[in-house]
Amino acid sequence: MDTITYRSRIDIGALAILFVVSAILYVGAFNTDTPAIGLTILGLLWMAIAFCYFSIQYTISRHKLTVSFKPFFNTTLDIASITKIKEAEGFEKAASLSVNRLMILTRSGDYVIVSPQNTAGFIRELKYRNGEIRVEADI
Repeated sequence: MDTITYRSRIDIGALAILFVVSAILYVGAFNTDTPAIGLTILGLLWMAIAFCYFSIQYTISRHKLTVSFKPFFNTTLDIASITKIKEAEGFEKAASLSVNRLMILTRSGDYVIVSPQNTAGFIRELKYRNGEIRVEADI
């Protein structure tokens, strides 16, 4: 059983909003006396999104699931303690770039919210390591 790393999924809706905001900033930048400020903000926005995408990782190893959003957030769950995977509801904070997220619950009541690109593969890997996990999500 190798270590497998998944990246966060990015929603089309989130990308559409990002492009609209970028277009507004771009047009606004050239309608001012100082277009460099708007372009700088636009560049910083895109750099922040790229940073988030590349720093959010869900790593499944032999016995552990590690969710990291470096340098802000890092948590590890014992895969044997996972009892259920279900669709997350609401807009609770999470290490994800998507609104389509999964909530992973443990026996102790702890949970983590994730949004892996390959949801089916992610769930399959967790169930392979712990066959007692109940899945209550449409994938």
